[in-house]
Amino acid sequence: MKNPYHDQLQEDEVSIGRRGLLVASGIFALILVFPWLVTLVRDRGGVDPVVWSGSTIRNLKAMEKWVEGLPVFERARDVDQAVLTKIANVGNRKVVLGQDGWLFYRPDLDAVVGKGPFYNEPPSVSRERVVDQWRPPLPEILDFAAHLKKRNIELVFVPVPTKPMVCNSALGLEGEAIANKDWDDLKSRLEEAGVRVVDLLPLLASMPEEERFLKQDTHWTPAAMERAAARVAEMMPSFSQIEVVGEVREVKRGSKGDLARMLVPDEMGLFEEETVSLRVVEGGPRINNDESTIVVLGDSFVNVYEDPELGFAGNGERESLSAGFSSHLARHLGVSIQTIAINGGGATEVRKNFARLGGNSITRRRVVVWVLSARDVLLPELPARRAGIRWEPVEYPVIVRFEEAVPEEKKERAIRVTATLKERTRLGDPKETPYDTAIYSAVFEAVEGDAIKEYYVFLWGFRKREMEPTAFFSPGQRYELTLVPLQEYPEAMRATQLDDFSRFDLTPFFATDASEMK
Repeated sequence: MKNPYHDQLQEDEVSIGRRGLLVASGIFALILVFPWLVTLVRDRGGVDPVVWSGSTIRNLKAMEKWVEGLPVFERARDVDQAVLTKIANVGNRKVVLGQDGWLFYRPDLDAVVGKGPFYNEPPSVSRERVVDQWRPPLPEILDFAAHLKKRNIELVFVPVPTKPMVCNSALGLEGEAIANKDWDDLKSRLEEAGVRVVDLLPLLASMPEEERFLKQDTHWTPAAMERAAARVAEMMPSFSQIEVVGEVREVKRGSKGDLARMLVPDEMGLFEEETVSLRVVEGGPRINNDESTIVVLGDSFVNVYEDPELGFAGNGERESLSAGFSSHLARHLGVSIQTIAINGGGATEVRKNFARLGGNSITRRRVVVWVLSARDVLLPELPARRAGIRWEPVEYPVIVRFEEAVPEEKKERAIRVTATLKERTRLGDPKETPYDTAIYSAVFEAVEGDAIKEYYVFLWGFRKREMEPTAFFSPGQRYELTLVPLQEYPEAMRATQLDDFSRFDLTPFFATDASEMK
């Protein structure tokens, strides 16, 4: 008997020919082999070439991040995040949303409620594999203090409380200042070793909560920064009787905070600019005097109102304002100072740059004021690694008892070299860092006569969270470089410095121009 639905079934039947089957099979096969094909492509666009070197697993992870960074996926992710933030008040891996528009950096929260700097991670097979040994902060701080003491230099240590320590009403807490359980113990151990510690927690807690930190940023307000500079000056008794020098001029500046930028791109318009009143110091002592007996080492808490790259000091321009911590400290002290402040580099990179001053220069100093986020000294190993905090040992130059002037004709100026890239530092994802701008280190080799000379060079990694062309330089390739001493390029000196090498035997240069040799 004929099936009554036979004709209907014939009409609904879909037939795929041999060619269609071949195309479908080819697409399926391409999906399977795509990860391995990508690893064979030399020019990978947005992927850091150094990250791609190594094992297949690391290649696959890098490929995954590259795919996520493709415009279509990146835009979708940003839209999803904006919707979640606006409707459900949801943050991301780096940013926690509080009440009334307050934003918080997750590692800052970990620094308050975490296990503290004296906690040792137990061995475990489930832990992330790392190649470098973790070094806790306290021994490195004490080692630095000991080296300074040998040269009759006093260390004034200024850990800046994190935002959740002094601005926690928006997190549903009582609003009183809180600290990590090891905060007092850490201070005591430093003071027992002869380090002068300036505890800013009571000072900031005495201010109205809305005047302590910016709502959308990880940094303190101009008012809190000024009061901190005045307090540090009070803690330096040998200078306490000197009158305040310089006048101040108030200017308004606006910017979206670094936390807002870590959450969604500026162009999505989810957050309004936050406006601050800066007091610009005019006619005050210099803050970049390399002959000064006082050196300020710091991170972005020192730079935030001086560095245009951080937003609040530039007003859309690349000018630099004398409105930051160093300017106000110098004004209260009445003497010039030298500033070495690196965004994201308050733990290790500033010590490296201090060591590069050389024995003769260091011996002239009398006080080192070290300002950095308390996050750097309170986080235990795993959250510190995730936040990109490193406490590395630093070699300091030997003590020199005489002055040897460098002839002007022997000072290194801009040079042009053609060299092969030998090795370079890895770059992370700029969209997951708290800083917009970073430079990275590399070692180049150039043939000069019968010898091979090494050059220790820093290059742009990313600016405004966008990779620069120099970020994709590959080991083994030849490049033409225009080099200037790193110390003579202030914009690069303030940027986050990613450095795996610490070549104290070589002069650090910055590449103001670089191109691949064809």
